[in-house]
Amino acid sequence: MENTNYINDQVFISFRGKDERCGFLTYLKQRLLESNVNVFIDENAAGEPLENLFGHIRKSRIAIVIVSKNYAESSWCLDELVEIKKCMETEKLNAVIPIFRKVKVSSVRKQSGKFGERFLALQNSLLAKEVDKKKIKHINSRIKRWKKALEFVTGMIGLTYDKKFSRSEFEFVGKVVEKVHKTLGKTAAKAGRNSTPETSKEKLSYLFVFNINHSNVNGLIHSSRTLEALTLNLDRLNPERSTGSLSLSLFLSVFVLFYHQLLITRLMLQPAEC
Repeated sequence: MENTNYINDQVFISFRGKDERCGFLTYLKQRLLESNVNVFIDENAAGEPLENLFGHIRKSRIAIVIVSKNYAESSWCLDELVEIKKCMETEKLNAVIPIFRKVKVSSVRKQSGKFGERFLALQNSLLAKEVDKKKIKHINSRIKRWKKALEFVTGMIGLTYDKKFSRSEFEFVGKVVEKVHKTLGKTAAKAGRNSTPETSKEKLSYLFVFNINHSNVNGLIHSSRTLEALTLNLDRLNPERSTGSLSLSLFLSVFVLFYHQLLITRLMLQPAEC
């Protein structure tokens, strides 16, 4: 997988802390950061109002929702999911990637099984505290939004992990990271942004330094021109270069590097003057 720089493309991760914070989430966050993806989780907003957290969702390009067995017992998680659904519908988010961790998709959709039991327990705990009719109506409206959000997330193409049938968790994390990069790549292409992989630059970032003891060569011959440096003049001449022009600049970059190396080799082969 290419190591593409998506540092400006924020990925928001919604998760149930007690299920994921010390396990899967840690691996996923680390792998995404290592592959130059900007990750945001709620602990980054510690001390901020909940509305600020929603603002971070709106600023993101992708939301990853890790739906685990205890996800539905958290009103915080469910409120995040409602906001994610809203942002997807208003096109503030480009994509939602659900990950179903040790829970059946059908159980999430229908709020059934143990997942449904936890969801029902949350509802009962909220309603049991209130006697005011207006507040009860507000709670019921909130629960309705939660149900629609859970149905929404099960309608998205996601990834399912179950220890009994899946490979190692490490491999599963790799699949998630790969899907994130593919989604960000499509997003960048639609936005018309150049997402040239860093690995391509690295392949052209050659450094040739030779200490040549010839009187006609002073000190070092240094050719450390990177792809960005070589294409800078072309960018200045025509900022709105097409893909074809970019390909030409890549060719010219390689040619210049080859020419420099050839020149250095010839200088080294020349006999030294006495």
